[in-house]
Amino acid sequence: MHREQIKLFFCTFKVVALILIFLLQQEIQLFSQDKGGVQVNKFLEMSFEELMNVELTTAGKRPENINEIPASVVIITRNDIKRYGYTTLSEILENVPGMYGINDYNYHFFGVRGFWSGEGRNIIYLVNGIDQSRGHMLHYNIRSFPIPVEAIGRIEIIRGPMSVIYGSGAFFGAINIITDEIYTQDQQGQATIAVGSFNTKKAALSLVSEENDMSFSFNAAIHKSDGINVPYSKMISDLSVLPGMGIYDYNNTTKKRLEKNNKYFDCSIKYKEFYCNVSHTLYEDEVYFSYPPVDKGSTERTHDTHILAGAKLNVTDKLNINLQVNSYQSHIEFIWDQIHPDYFGNQIFRMQRNGAEIIAFYEPFSNLSITGGYVNKTHSDLHSFLILSSDNFIIDYGMKPGEYSTTNAIYAQADYSPLSKLHLVGGIRAEKMEKYDIEMMLNPGMENESTINGKFNHDNIEYIPRLAAIYSYNENNTFKFLYGKAINQPSFFTMAVQMFAGVFETPKPEIIETFEVNYLANPIEHLSLNASLFYNIFHHLLVRELQPGEIGGIYTNAGKMVTTGAELTVKAEPSVNIGIELSVILQKSEDKRLGFESIGVGYSPEILGYFKFFYSPFQDITASITGNYVGSMRTHWEVEKENPDGTMGDRIGEDVDGYLIAGFNLRYSNFIFNKVFINVRIHNLFDTEYYYPAYTNNAYFNKGTLGRGRSITITTGYRF
Repeated sequence: MHREQIKLFFCTFKVVALILIFLLQQEIQLFSQDKGGVQVNKFLEMSFEELMNVELTTAGKRPENINEIPASVVIITRNDIKRYGYTTLSEILENVPGMYGINDYNYHFFGVRGFWSGEGRNIIYLVNGIDQSRGHMLHYNIRSFPIPVEAIGRIEIIRGPMSVIYGSGAFFGAINIITDEIYTQDQQGQATIAVGSFNTKKAALSLVSEENDMSFSFNAAIHKSDGINVPYSKMISDLSVLPGMGIYDYNNTTKKRLEKNNKYFDCSIKYKEFYCNVSHTLYEDEVYFSYPPVDKGSTERTHDTHILAGAKLNVTDKLNINLQVNSYQSHIEFIWDQIHPDYFGNQIFRMQRNGAEIIAFYEPFSNLSITGGYVNKTHSDLHSFLILSSDNFIIDYGMKPGEYSTTNAIYAQADYSPLSKLHLVGGIRAEKMEKYDIEMMLNPGMENESTINGKFNHDNIEYIPRLAAIYSYNENNTFKFLYGKAINQPSFFTMAVQMFAGVFETPKPEIIETFEVNYLANPIEHLSLNASLFYNIFHHLLVRELQPGEIGGIYTNAGKMVTTGAELTVKAEPSVNIGIELSVILQKSEDKRLGFESIGVGYSPEILGYFKFFYSPFQDITASITGNYVGSMRTHWEVEKENPDGTMGDRIGEDVDGYLIAGFNLRYSNFIFNKVFINVRIHNLFDTEYYYPAYTNNAYFNKGTLGRGRSITITTGYRF
């Protein structure tokens, strides 16, 4: 199966390549390029050469060209989203080279470069530059920012350790989803509606305006779906365990138990040097955790609000300062539907985070620029309340009144060009997370009431460096030699889980060090290459051990892991009518803990492949094909799992085969009336049955959780 799917992937590439060659022989008119400067509102029509000079702001919080950024960079343009018909942010990321998703029906997180964290703490996600991390777990849940794809102007993906600029959490880089730019000259807004498989219904509205010194953008969307319907028998080997979890013939599928109902809006206003961004999300997603739901589904209901305001000040012609303050509030409620219909379980998280940042950009000489900053993040009102009525069990925990979780950091990065072809970058960050107390009350107000007190006491100053040398042999060939370090601090939730298990030692921060050589080339016009060799070293990785039915579990610093890998992306767009892209990633992860050297790393595919092809036979019609291949994966190795023969240690679930998911899209830009478009997207074109590997949240799905089968989404909209 594994070899056949790899063969199918490359056969598909050969077929489409032959189509490309045939079409090229039809004397397709080449794209005529604008010889002037690059502008944001021409972003849809840029050649590769122009894209190399696009100014991105995510990598250094200031405008930089791709050739100058000390990292490997991927840009997803608005035109990419339209051409390939992506319907969700998850679909976009699944087609980004090096990324792969795993969905355990509780969370949908993404791995990158051979490493997947079951709690989504390996990449920092930003929306218009605003950190989207959720405070109690310090993780990134894509469900909490369900941005309509129609609102996305572009996505900047900066791969490699980014903790010097962004601090804890930026293990593998930063992903900035930009919705607040004026991206075309002749379009002020767009309204869309969509229907599709699984009773999917979506509607979105985007408005943009720019006049004199003021610009404004507004995006809103709703998204409802029944979710997939798959039988548990395909995911569980031993069906005899189902009655003990409240599952019988009438409720042994996911039908109507993975529903979603999301609402989202964001608004951005810029006036001269001042700016303000506000976003709010209300989503209700049904999830699986520890036990399968037995009736209507277990629901996670969340309200998230982000506010950021600031000013960009030109102090002198050599010094610019960006001042900003931000606030984030979150209220999360889990309503558990488990064991039997009368069971009641409810958990509430609430959290507030306030912060401020001062960023200074100083350019004393034409060949030297310095970026420096101070960051403060303060988490307050971190609190959780859990009640399980059938078990007569209550947990109430949080920070003590008046307590805060505060992180302060200063950072500096220098960019120096001693020669016209050589660019050197060096940076360092000093970050400290202050101590804080946690109080946990078990069964408050009851006869068996008890209190547990704990403390986060790892308040060492973490020093985080980065170094880079960028050599441009000529304007078409650039080599980047990169070294970086990043950290992940233990979260509030991690500490609470430890306390509940009777462990009061604060885990160490996770650490990654990356060595990378990146090569960018435009060997001929309209052809680009992006190649990387990377070596990642992980220290003190946090692993959560959780048995089915347990509430807590325990986190441990699992030790050391290394990943060696190579990436290659080839992209050709000989005209605006046709284009092809192929990416292949080979990677190998090894567990370096004593006694684990021969045990393969879980959730780490050794091969990833991506394919994209589009063709526009007429001005208003575009057809495209996408494909992504994810190699076979193993599950988590549980040291304390007892085997039938009495030995200890085994996988929590079965290995899953590699799979190839193909997609097809057809877009008609001026359908019947001018500015009206219709888009038909088919996901999983060949209805491939594929599995995500089991994770500790739902280890009873030992075969893995089934991915989405063939689905069709039809979108129509009006541009105005």
